[in-house]
Amino acid sequence: MIMQRQPMPAGNMLVSNRSVRSTALNLKKHGQIAYRTARLIVVCVVGATLMLAGIVMLVTPGPGWAAIAAALAVLSIEFAWARRWLAEVKKRSKQAVSMVRSRNGSNQQNRSTSDQDAASAKPSSPQRTDQD
Repeated sequence: MIMQRQPMPAGNMLVSNRSVRSTALNLKKHGQIAYRTARLIVVCVVGATLMLAGIVMLVTPGPGWAAIAAALAVLSIEFAWARRWLAEVKKRSKQAVSMVRSRNGSNQQNRSTSDQDAASAKPSSPQRTDQD
């Protein structure tokens, strides 16, 4: 005798392993998409805020260039154009630092040479003699 399956009541639905796995994969996929979207939004908001603050600080007291560099660093997490701009800013800042250091070094040498020249070129103070 062949046994026939009894229909299951509507409240007790069996779920196959295949549907559980596909549901889990879909949730994982959607979770990754949600994470990437949230990360993109946070990076954009923080980067844009830093950039605006840096631009404002260029005309008001504050470290404007540092804030702009920080904004580019944050934005470079997600955007290739920000990575290129950040590399350019780093290159130019290194050039500026080396230029300032070379100026300060030559000024230090000029100062020490001019101080030595000034000390040797000073005329001695005239000696008073008492002649009555």
